Formats: sequence, C-alpha cells, structure tokens
Amino acid sequence: MPGYAYNKTATVVAQDSVPSISAAADTNFYGFKFDHTTSRLTVEQITPGSGDTIQLPVTGVIAEADYKHWVWNDHNLGFSWNADRLLLEVK
Repeated sequence: MPGYAYNKTATVVAQDSVPSISAAADTNFYGFKFDHTTSRLTVEQITPGSGDTIQLPVTGVIAEADYKHWVWNDHNLGFSWNADRLLLEVK
C-alpha cells in the first residue's frame, strides 16, 4: 500500500483463544468491541505490566459489552481507517 512500510514481522500468540500465562506474559492484548446500536468499533489495548484485567466472554454466552474478537501480539499494533477499510500497522 502506498505510504505504508511493513518491515517488521509480528507473531500472533493467540487469536480468539487464551494462550498460556507464560506465552501471554510479555505480549500486548487487543480486544475488539462492536456496539450494534451506534455501529462503533472500539479497539482496546492492554499492555504487559499495566495491571488491567482482561475479561474474556464466557463460552456460549455473548453479551453486548464483550469482546467480539481479540488477539495477543508481541509488537505494538496501530489501527486506522482508509475509506471503508480498517488498516493494521505493525510497529
């Protein structure tokens, strides 16, 4: 894509699953929430050592405030919109 340089490789530790404690300890968590009433997409980042608790949905029960998708990653990720597409940049 013009204007974007992807020179790093990110390792996805877990996508929509729960990794072991040792695998997730030094990785960033990204949770995606979607509000159906406002059509708003929110991406929450929780970094290692922040002390924030990650509340994953209960299997088989999806509440409105739950993450719809999530990923743990060993690099910082940047998100931006280009027209109707969500762009991901590995930093």
